[in-house]
Amino acid sequence: MQQIKIKEDRPLHLLTLSAKTEQELQELTTPDYWCHQIIQPVQLFASVDSLKREGVEIFVEIGPRPIVWRLTSQGKPDNETLWLPSLSPTETDWQQMLTSTAQLYLHGVSVNWVGFDRDYERSQFSLPIFPNN
Repeated sequence: MQQIKIKEDRPLHLLTLSAKTEQELQELTTPDYWCHQIIQPVQLFASVDSLKREGVEIFVEIGPRPIVWRLTSQGKPDNETLWLPSLSPTETDWQQMLTSTAQLYLHGVSVNWVGFDRDYERSQFSLPIFPNN
């Protein structure tokens, strides 16, 4: 297995929510972490509350459907927290990713649009400079 190195001189902008507690990104690379994830009980409420206390206001749930939000919020809207699904059973994958990315942008998250769009060939063309009547 290839070792993952994390540069210590760069701040980690990614907070990871595990099913147990919030974890440092480095811990996610250890076999012990993954073994414990399989056998330990799920504590979503404690994890979400811990992240909220640290000031996290935006959560992106990575998975086939938005389950964590429903479980932790009990379906009640929370005006202080933005929950975004990566995928949804009611939208196409691409549409949901676009919608969630747009919401991140609208809430002040910097999006690398060049990287986001790099796999798509684009053409430039000139538009007329006079109004169409």
